[in-house]
Amino acid sequence: GNAALIEQVEVTAKYKSWVDECSKLFGGLDICALDAVHCKKTGKEYILELNDTAIGLAHTCEDEDMQHMKNLVLRKITQQLQKPSKEMIEKLEKEETFKGKLD
Repeated sequence: GNAALIEQVEVTAKYKSWVDECSKLFGGLDICALDAVHCKKTGKEYILELNDTAIGLAHTCEDEDMQHMKNLVLRKITQQLQKPSKEMIEKLEKEETFKGKLD
């Protein structure tokens, strides 16, 4: 019969490029996982699916993965807070335009 073995594999340059290219299809994903299979008979590998945040974490490295995700979220929040909003830029531009007319 057919048997399946599920295992985590090292993220090689090849697998990273697969994830990066699939991620581009959705405008870029910061958190995602790629499920693939390897056929012993042919030696070929096939991508089954790309998951965004619904990735499911392996129990053996769940804490490490959660820490990576926390760091990512904190970095993104910090980046957003450091950027002026579109509304703030428009307000500043109006103030500069108005200020210039008074001088």
